[in-house]
Amino acid sequence: MHTHTRRRGTRRAHTLLTRIALAAGTILLLLFGAPGISQADDEQSPHHIFGCSYSDDFIASLTTYYYADGSFKISVEPTQYARDNGWTDYANRSRAMTNAIWHATQSCVPGLYNALADSIYQQIECHVWFGGLPNNNLRGYRTGDTWDFESTHLPLVNPGLRSYVDTACLSEDGVTEGNNQRFDFA
Repeated sequence: MHTHTRRRGTRRAHTLLTRIALAAGTILLLLFGAPGISQADDEQSPHHIFGCSYSDDFIASLTTYYYADGSFKISVEPTQYARDNGWTDYANRSRAMTNAIWHATQSCVPGLYNALADSIYQQIECHVWFGGLPNNNLRGYRTGDTWDFESTHLPLVNPGLRSYVDTACLSEDGVTEGNNQRFDFA
């Protein structure tokens, strides 16, 4: 047993307590707001935050931030297992982890259809594939502490390893040539 691994019964109890605490916290936040936290009127500050009490082998937490302009960001805190093993989704062409995270995201975030769904799915797949790579200074991960999937990015016409690298998981919208060509939401 690794030093960071909990025993099965302890892990289940911890997971249940975490889910109860998240649900209670979400209800209190929705009812009373967050004391001491102001809701700014600029587009960078979320106007509504929804924490979905979902966790599994791949997701430690999933939170959606909604902005005044109608856009949103889905923020997934991946488990260490997801970071360590995401590359196998690419190597095996199985997409098992990508699909599991996609289904969890669909269950927590309504309205993911058509090109928006394609974009979010592609962002998930890219983060799964590259989620374990260290960042340039080797203090953290190239994909960040959380995997953030933004509604503002257009999906790729030909998603894949090269286009994911070229567009930094779709976050660089200016890259549109060749395999990086984008669909339009219209």
